[in-house]
Amino acid sequence: MFRFEFIRRKNGGISYTPQQSSSLDDGAWQAATGAVDVSTIDDNWERVVITQPLDTSRFIRVVVDLDE
Repeated sequence: MFRFEFIRRKNGGISYTPQQSSSLDDGAWQAATGAVDVSTIDDNWERVVITQPLDTSRFIRVVVDLDE
C-alpha cells in the first residue's frame, strides 16, 4: 500500500487536487485514486490521507489553486 497525506485549509477559497503519475511529463498526471480519509485539525485546517495499492512507481503532487 502507498499512503500520502497533506494539510488543507477549510473554507479558504482554495482548491486542492491530489494527482499521480508514472512520469513527470506534463500530460501524464491523473487524479489520485484510493481511499480518502479526512480528519479535522481545528476550525481552519484538516488532514487528508489517501491510501491506494502500489502497483508501480508513482510521483505524487497536490495542485493548489485559488477558487474564483
